Amino acid sequence: MENYSIETNDDRNERSLIKKDDQKKGAEELNEIFENVLPWIIESKSSKDLLEQNTLNNKEDIEAFLDSFHLFKVDEIAINDIEDDIVSVIYQKHQALITAAYQSNFTIATIIIGNGGGSVDLYFGVSGDGRTKKIFHNNLNGIFSGKGIKYIQEKQSSRIINTALKNAQHGGVLTGIPTQKIDDEKQVFDLTSIIRSMNGKKFVLLNAMRPLSKAKTAFQIQELMALKDRCHALANRTVEANMSKMENQSKTISESVGVSNAQTKGKNGGVSPTFGINASVNLSGTVMISAGGGVPPFGWGAITMGGTIGATLGGSATVGGSLGTSKSNTKTNSQSKSESETKGWSKSTGESLSYEQQNSLAMELELISDKIIQRLRAGLNSGVWENFITYATTDSIDSNILSGALCGELIKSDPKAFPIRNVSHNLSEERPLYIPKINYDQNLLKSNKLVSFISSEEASLIMSTPLNSVPGFDVRLKPLLSLTDMMGDKNEGIIGKISEHGREVEGSHFSISQKDIRKHVFVTGITGCGKTTTVKQILKKANDVPFLVLESAKREYRRLLSEEEFKDIEVYTLGDSDVSPIRHNPFMILPGVSLITHIDNLKSIFNASFSLYGPMPYILEKCLFNIYKLKGWNLTTGKHHKIEINSFDDCKKFDYIYPTIIDLTNEVSKYVETIGYEGELKSNIKSAIITRLESLTVGSKGFIFNTTEFLDLKNLLERQIVFELESLADDDDKAFFVGLMLALISEYRQSLVRESVLSEENQRDVLKHILIVEEAHRLLKNVSTERSSEMLGNPKGKAVEAFCNIIAEMRALGQGVIVAEQIPTKIAPDVIKNTNTKIVHRLVSNDDQVTMGASIGLDDKDSRYLNQLSTGFALVHKEGMSKPVEIKVNNDMNNMHIGDIRIRRIKKTFFNGELERELLLHESGLLWNEKLQNITIKLINSIFFTKKEIQEILPIVLNEVKNKCDTEYVSDDLIIIILKNWFKKTILSPLYFEKDINDKILEAIDRFWDEDDENFNFERLKSRFDNEKQDFSERVKEVSRLTLLHNLRNENNELNLNEIPDSIIDNLFLFKNEIVRNELRELCRNKIM
Repeated sequence: MENYSIETNDDRNERSLIKKDDQKKGAEELNEIFENVLPWIIESKSSKDLLEQNTLNNKEDIEAFLDSFHLFKVDEIAINDIEDDIVSVIYQKHQALITAAYQSNFTIATIIIGNGGGSVDLYFGVSGDGRTKKIFHNNLNGIFSGKGIKYIQEKQSSRIINTALKNAQHGGVLTGIPTQKIDDEKQVFDLTSIIRSMNGKKFVLLNAMRPLSKAKTAFQIQELMALKDRCHALANRTVEANMSKMENQSKTISESVGVSNAQTKGKNGGVSPTFGINASVNLSGTVMISAGGGVPPFGWGAITMGGTIGATLGGSATVGGSLGTSKSNTKTNSQSKSESETKGWSKSTGESLSYEQQNSLAMELELISDKIIQRLRAGLNSGVWENFITYATTDSIDSNILSGALCGELIKSDPKAFPIRNVSHNLSEERPLYIPKINYDQNLLKSNKLVSFISSEEASLIMSTPLNSVPGFDVRLKPLLSLTDMMGDKNEGIIGKISEHGREVEGSHFSISQKDIRKHVFVTGITGCGKTTTVKQILKKANDVPFLVLESAKREYRRLLSEEEFKDIEVYTLGDSDVSPIRHNPFMILPGVSLITHIDNLKSIFNASFSLYGPMPYILEKCLFNIYKLKGWNLTTGKHHKIEINSFDDCKKFDYIYPTIIDLTNEVSKYVETIGYEGELKSNIKSAIITRLESLTVGSKGFIFNTTEFLDLKNLLERQIVFELESLADDDDKAFFVGLMLALISEYRQSLVRESVLSEENQRDVLKHILIVEEAHRLLKNVSTERSSEMLGNPKGKAVEAFCNIIAEMRALGQGVIVAEQIPTKIAPDVIKNTNTKIVHRLVSNDDQVTMGASIGLDDKDSRYLNQLSTGFALVHKEGMSKPVEIKVNNDMNNMHIGDIRIRRIKKTFFNGELERELLLHESGLLWNEKLQNITIKLINSIFFTKKEIQEILPIVLNEVKNKCDTEYVSDDLIIIILKNWFKKTILSPLYFEKDINDKILEAIDRFWDEDDENFNFERLKSRFDNEKQDFSERVKEVSRLTLLHNLRNENNELNLNEIPDSIIDNLFLFKNEIVRNELRELCRNKIM
């Protein structure tokens, strides 16, 4: 017996339908996943429709969005110069800013406006109220150091953007995810290339970010995880196919009354029907799915994008049924006897096939979903943003340039980058800029096709400023500076605020104490950078400590008169004798000062201020000694032989014991003739020295220096004084006066220390006075202090060194010094080294930067920052600091201009109101005219020989002066003053008066010349002199006799007393007098005999 089974056609059709239905459901599920993961890929609308549907279409709404931003203009960002990876630092700073903004739920933006002139304006923007602005502003200040970010006033903010959009004709919106890495290499998003590509073009580029809540982000992550699981289920399937064949046969024999015989043969087998699924996707073409049995295709249509993703899905399966045939033949006999016998066999064969089926499209969607999940998960901590980049240009060509440059920076050449979307269209007055609508959909990816969702880390790339300098924006490397005034006193000497790379640190302060000033201060910087303002602030905060300013150029310190604190300041104009001049004899020696010390200082002053070479310094030194010796000074003891000087009043009384410039000039002329130089060499040396000295005796310089008057230094150092040297055009003259004042102040302070008692020693630590030296290089030049050769000395170098030492030593004397210098490399290095506090304003020269950088603790590289300082800012280094502090000096003074009229009015009582007379006296030259000396001797002889009163002789002597000298512009009163001066100087000279000069003698001379004092006549004058020297008249007559004898000698030195011409005698008197002639002849003969 054989049995067979077979599958029917109905069964096959049912299985085919099941297969097609399963295939269709899989394709639909993939399509749904695709729409949720990459919705913008399958968008088929035009750019115009997309913009119409997804952006604000109302002008009021657009303006409201733009006006909601508070703008902060970004001119520069400062990066510490110690950073190795500047790009990473910039990104880190922006990420910190963006994360802080996310935590505050702020909508922020970066706005770049091209003005068409080759420059751009870059802004940070934050949308919100005043509180938002304040928080964001503080965040900016905390993250970005420096002054490069400034808040734009609210009214200006809206006007800035609206003005920039006036000429915009074309615009668009661009979305995408910035590429962070390619093959594990970090990528950068740099606006530099974008801005450069738009050089000279007008455009607006707004990169805005709206914060997304963590709840929305978490929900989206859950949705994407579910989609990822579905993709994974579709990505791989197991397919099995089976086939089997079975055969069997049996035989039965039985005997009974009847005979029965049966035979059966059978065959059956299984065959599995087949079905097929094939799918192919090309994201740059058409997605087609086909199913067996003629199911019509469906798909997403043609899509154009920046990348290509391909996947192919396919497979086959066989389902088995049964097919069988049978044949039978039966014959039967029956018997009463039965037997049975059974025989049979069976055979079965089978085959099975099992394999994995892969769906590439599902796998790719799974990877994309996972990548988005990772990005959103990273943003759960730092923040996730809804981002869009909108732009506006003047035409479509510029629009293509701008968008193309943006696309290039966004995706680079990354094959794994998410495709970007760039849609653009014409702008209109109603829609001046495309602003994507806010997303309210829970499903972020399907909400608005014109926005991207990025983490704060990704946002830090596209929101960052340019990584390199562009027109209108700068990236500056700046040193790491200190921000603490460790040694400062909050209650003393505050001159400004600490700043960080140009931005003031709120609540901070920086002070210069009196202790700092006493240890000296050096202020430097180019012209106009704020040096003078800084010094003024130091003086203002010095608690009324008296000061003296030596202002070589400009006339800035007189403006202190407009301040209440400086209302009593006194301004003197050296070289401008018509305003407020002073007079000082450089050869005056202060009480208590050694003569040798002063001569050495004078020698240094001449050597430092004049160009002396060869033997000239030594000739000058010898002549300095000689002129003091001729005036009665003891070079060994340093004191005058006849007069004891104990006070300034003594100096004024006996001013004639001090040499003058004229005395030195005459002595040089005489001395050169005696030292053996001959010919041209002698003439050159003599003329070189005399010419330099005579320059100090004429004009306004002569009025200052060529005088017997001098400054009351004690009184001077107790007041607030400004000496303006601008009118002294020659730097040598300025140097001469500066050196003279340094020497005088040093001598005065040293004399006080020597005279002080032990209990006052602690007063040395008190700041008593401040000396300010502006443009000190005129005296303290940067010259070598070593000899140029063994044969030649270096007088200028040694003189500069001497003055540097004077400044250094003043600290111990309670004398503070502030040196202000424009070019630090011009000044002697020792001046910089010996100042404890250094205030460095802007310097542009590299050698100046290196010099000052080294002195304040900066290396050569960091010292370049000195070129970046703005006016009023400075780096300050003082005691106890390792790094300098940047400060913004207070500028709270009126700085009102003060003219000469006011200075002249303030000093109208100077010279006891007789300035004009003093100027005329000086201009006449009669005070130094040797003819006046001869006339004065005649006057003395005439008085003591004839015993006439001065009032009787004055008309005669006046006539003599007018005949012998040029007195065209000199009044009789002035001539009388000059004669009195000469009379006192001559009669008290060693020629006539050998004993000590006291007050009684000086009083007698004054009264004798006083026409109103009728009670004091010649006899009383003679009596007063006779009390000091027995028979003073005899001394006068003896001098006359000797003079006469000298004049009588002929060329052979022969003396003939028999013939004494009247003319020779008359030369010794103002008038002819026979009695006087006879008396003098008799004196000569008697003495000889």
